[in-house]
Amino acid sequence: MCPARYGYLGPGGTFCEKAALKYFGGGHEMISFRTIKEVVRNVKEGSIEKGVIPLENSLEGSVNLSLDLLVKESNIIITGEVIIPINHNLIGQKGLEVGNIKKVLSHPQAIAQTADFIEENLPQAEIIYTESTAAAAECALKNRELAVIGSDQIAHLYGLSVIAEGIQDDDENYTRFIIISRSKGKFFYSTGYNNYQDTKKMYKTSIVCTPEVNKPGVLYEMLGEFAARKINLTRIESRPTRKKLGEYLFYIDLEGHYHDPLVAGALKEVRNMSGLFKILGCYFKDNIKEGSSEKDAKCKKRA
Repeated sequence: MCPARYGYLGPGGTFCEKAALKYFGGGHEMISFRTIKEVVRNVKEGSIEKGVIPLENSLEGSVNLSLDLLVKESNIIITGEVIIPINHNLIGQKGLEVGNIKKVLSHPQAIAQTADFIEENLPQAEIIYTESTAAAAECALKNRELAVIGSDQIAHLYGLSVIAEGIQDDDENYTRFIIISRSKGKFFYSTGYNNYQDTKKMYKTSIVCTPEVNKPGVLYEMLGEFAARKINLTRIESRPTRKKLGEYLFYIDLEGHYHDPLVAGALKEVRNMSGLFKILGCYFKDNIKEGSSEKDAKCKKRA
């Protein structure tokens, strides 16, 4: 039996690969892609069974391209999620000391999320932005005076040493990745339902909608359908429809399975008020607390 083929936003050694490995485990063929669009396209075309892309970060907010593609690609659905704690480390060649670092390289988000550490410990260093932390690591292999901000996986993958660990400015830094796959034509999910009595503890349902009539209070009315049934919304975000100024799509994540009678009733009413309505996915919730012990165990600097 051939191993399953899964894809993720690469390159290797990044947090997206970590999310993919956490979700799928080993024993599969894992393929990295350069862009989110490439991951989505390969899932759509069937060259990979599932893909992993970032959706939102607790500090930086949503990944707008991922949101837009979930709406644009009608046959792409969310079938899972993985929440990864983001731990940044200062990495370089073995024996490199902080005082000898001339340049610091990394992805712009990693630089932004470690700004306080850089200002305090590396005021003399030139900051250089790269397209990924992996690209920065490749540069560090060629120059002893270069340091990289990245994950411990990057250090291990490229044979570099961790000079200081846990250097992020905010320890409450998490990224939520979603697992996407092709729709089977009917709205079907492998999670099952089986009349589970408290679906909010296990499942999450994601939808996107836009009011059919833009009138005062329409969003209040739509959200009221969930409030009336005591359905907790874990996320709500607006994005332009790209059709008319002032018109927006609303992305909503809610606790519960879409087959739960209360959830189904709310979705039916919201659908009736919507010009565009799509269930993006129904899937098992990931626990943000998973991995917290990993964070707590990190020291700010390695002795």
